[in-house]
Amino acid sequence: MKKMEEAKKQEIAQFLYQTEHDRVAIDNVSEIFNVQFTESEAYDIQDRVVALKKETDGQPAAYKIGLTSPAKIKQLNVDQPVYGILFDYMISYNEEPLSLQRFIHPRVEPEIAIVLKEDIYQEDVTFDEVMAKIDCVYSSVEIVDSRYHGFRFSLEDVVADNTSCQGAIYSTQHFAIDDVDILNEHAEVYINDEKIDEGYGKDVAHHPANAVVFLANALYKRGEKLPAGVPIMTGGMTKANPIKVGDRVRMTFTNLTSIAFEVVE
Repeated sequence: MKKMEEAKKQEIAQFLYQTEHDRVAIDNVSEIFNVQFTESEAYDIQDRVVALKKETDGQPAAYKIGLTSPAKIKQLNVDQPVYGILFDYMISYNEEPLSLQRFIHPRVEPEIAIVLKEDIYQEDVTFDEVMAKIDCVYSSVEIVDSRYHGFRFSLEDVVADNTSCQGAIYSTQHFAIDDVDILNEHAEVYINDEKIDEGYGKDVAHHPANAVVFLANALYKRGEKLPAGVPIMTGGMTKANPIKVGDRVRMTFTNLTSIAFEVVE
């Protein structure tokens, strides 16, 4: 495969950035620009999208990891984890209304968020090393919103698109890792009081901390550290479920704090 020129990466990044602001669903950029590119080049494009957003939209606030559960792999037909960057304007908190003004076709999924107490920057970090560096965990909801029609994309296309990042809702109650069993944490999804989905912590990469292992190792390969104090969304415990204006959404957790919000215009 021919190496992608830097100018082409910037052109695609600018297109994706503008598409997000225009709230327009598009075909895959690999099809629009008639190009093939590698996973590494896709992250190069994502870096450029993030840089453009930093100029106008605010500052990075969290990492999200996607495609860590069988439910999401089956739903999207992409079989390896990916990561992206959530910005500060995308974050809200339990019981705050969620406005759909910036979304195209949003979907929600319950997640376990992890915060580290020490930076990680080393080759081949292990599960035990990540567990030893966890400061706290808490419940969260990711609102994913792909720029692509029908959430249909290749691995490279979704990575370039900052992995469908568009929103997150956090609980304000945090737990020490030794006080909760995140492996067996059970989440249920209710929309308008109807239970529509459920999943477990063990559905996320066999353990949510394994998602952090993936992220730390992926960042190291790109010469970046995984910093302490930054929330890490470890991936959907269920598939992503669509929401619309007027919906009342509730995510219940076994031990972590339940999260509820109303969807507004």
